[in-house]
Amino acid sequence: MKRIVLVVLSVIVLSMLALPTVMVGAARAGTDIQNYLGAADATVDGKWTTATEWTDAATATPIPASFVWREKWTMPASDIIEWTLVEFNTDNTNDAGDYFQLCFDPGNNGGAAPQTDDIRIDYIGHAGQAGVTLYKGTGTGWAVYTTWTWGTTLTISEQRTGSQLNPAQHWILEMMSTRAGIFDTSGGGYTPGIRIAVYDASNSAAGVQAWPSASSRDNPTDWGLETGVYGAIPESITMVPLFLIGGVAVAAGIILVKRPKLR
Repeated sequence: MKRIVLVVLSVIVLSMLALPTVMVGAARAGTDIQNYLGAADATVDGKWTTATEWTDAATATPIPASFVWREKWTMPASDIIEWTLVEFNTDNTNDAGDYFQLCFDPGNNGGAAPQTDDIRIDYIGHAGQAGVTLYKGTGTGWAVYTTWTWGTTLTISEQRTGSQLNPAQHWILEMMSTRAGIFDTSGGGYTPGIRIAVYDASNSAAGVQAWPSASSRDNPTDWGLETGVYGAIPESITMVPLFLIGGVAVAAGIILVKRPKLR
């Protein structure tokens, strides 16, 4: 009996160890996303161009209540390309004050204010290229950053439509960006701090919705952690949690249910 219990518990523990792990740095503990090597480039058109376009990308944990986002990377040439998907599930109105924001701390060195390596991308009002402004940290705040090129180092597209994740009409944003000139992570491995935020002007009472929750664009120490993975997303990411639940249930059943006496 004891041997069976130990075997089941060992399987559960080994399965947990097989899950992706992240490095701890200046980012908020327990808030992370794995950035896997994508099976293919995304098509930046503001929708799921195919049913599998974003199934090779990971979702952040914990998942925000009002929006979801995924990311992956590819290297078709000499530079690494980042692909980002954001679906704002609770917004389908077209307001000039709506915005999407990404903050990035390449060195994951935190700080109470944006540091000189930090980058912020603002996309305001569903306005295409005209709605995009980039900023770079100064050590005390943000300053406009102009060393980037639309269509080459950064492209954003969005639509109000349904998706594989949510069939109801809502805003879907896709972004392509290159590491060269924007996300320089040469300072020691790919474990940057990161923050995503969205705002629906027609529902201003809800305020800014962010991941990590209640984080500030001006406080890098409170951003999440992104871990680059040189490999494809494992199928076990979606299967292991179910297996673990089943394993716990089996273990509990073995422990709690008495073996029938042999007659």
